[in-house]
Amino acid sequence: MGLVFLTGVLAGVPMIEGLISFLATKLLDFHIFVVNLFGGMKQFLVEIPPYSYYVFGIYGLMLLIAGVMELKRLWYNKKHGQSN
Repeated sequence: MGLVFLTGVLAGVPMIEGLISFLATKLLDFHIFVVNLFGGMKQFLVEIPPYSYYVFGIYGLMLLIAGVMELKRLWYNKKHGQSN
């Protein structure tokens, strides 16, 4: 996604824009290949039943960890006199 964004930012520079868009296209093609490769293998397919409480718990845990990390960053910056 960063390469696609960079292609848009560098839209006025044809040589660099062409190179970056080429790299972004090749990387996207590789990702599609990998997804199709592993998607065809039964051992990598996971079925999650609807309304699973453990999936909600995983998302909640991820949000909690992200929140704690952000609070620690803000506390550290305040303690050391740095701005956000």
